[in-house]
This record gives sequence, C-alpha cells and structure tokens, in this order.
Amino acid sequence: LLTKTGHQLKLFLPPILKDSVNFCAEQVLLAIGHNVTGEGTWESSSRAVKQMLSAWCIDTRFLVISDGSGLSSTNRVTPQAMFELLVKARKQAWFPLYQDSLSRGGEDGTLKKRMKDAALLGRVSAKTGHISGVNTIAGYLSGTTTNYVFVMFFNRFYQGGKKKAMTSRAVSELQDKILKAVVEWDETR
Repeated sequence: LLTKTGHQLKLFLPPILKDSVNFCAEQVLLAIGHNVTGEGTWESSSRAVKQMLSAWCIDTRFLVISDGSGLSSTNRVTPQAMFELLVKARKQAWFPLYQDSLSRGGEDGTLKKRMKDAALLGRVSAKTGHISGVNTIAGYLSGTTTNYVFVMFFNRFYQGGKKKAMTSRAVSELQDKILKAVVEWDETR
C-alpha cells in the first residue's frame, strides 16, 4: 500500500503517527483490507495486514487486530513482532516518509512535551500508545555511534512489587530514562 499510494499516505501518516488521530488510523486499516481483499471490513483488513507481515517473515501467530487505532483492549502484538517490523521498515524505499511521519522527541506530536533533555531532543522518532493499564512506545533512536530500534510495552504496571499501580506519566518518564541511558551508554562506546 505504501508503494502504490505513497502520495496519499503522505497526507494520512503524520496525523496517525505524530498526533494519534484514531479516525484516520481506522480508515487506513479499512482501506488496506479493501485494496487487498476487495472487502473493507475489520476481518478482511486484519487478514490483509497479517498477509503482508507474513510475507516479511514476521510471526503473526499472536497478532490480533481488532481496530486500526489500537484502542481496543483485544488488540495483541508481541514486542518481537513490532521490533521485526520496525527493522524491516528501515530497509524500504518508503522509510524516509514513514520516519518523518513519526513523533520527534521534544519537538512534535505525542512526544512534544517529552524528551526535552538535550541528550534526547530530536533523537527519537516513535509512535506512542496508551489505553488503561498499557503504555507503549516504539521507534528509532539516533545514537552518536549507532542508530537503534526499540520497543517498550508496559502492561499492568506496578510499583515496587506492591499492588499500587504506577501512573501512565511515571511509565512514560521511565521510558524516557531508559532511552537516555542508551544514548549515554552509546556515547561511551
């Protein structure tokens, strides 16, 4: 879909990836289903995406796509599958369009108010996701010596083994600290 309709997706990707405009995400998923199977249903769209990922040798056995926005609590993707997808995306001709559509740490989109620290500012291109008890971020980190792909999924997060849940904000801050630690480690290599 990216190679056939790149000019159209150039309009849709930034709202979806930078700003999490869920309506656009839903419509793009349904369009994928229609373009691949001739049907624009959730089931056909899920099948179409799984076919595309399988063609890239990404394990889809545990993948459940219930909607295009990621807001359904029945959606499932493994961190490994997400990581493999991000790695393979880097090798595609459309990757610059895709990466430019992601939020930039401390600069725009859902990461505008995060990663303001000089060590991270502008070095992270990523998509965030939040639903009750789930906080995710996945994307790319530009290190001094190496560029990294990362995936962090926090589900049912707890603090110090207690049954007291961390806030989503605390999880986001932890994610940012992990990425900063990678940058600092990378600079010492």
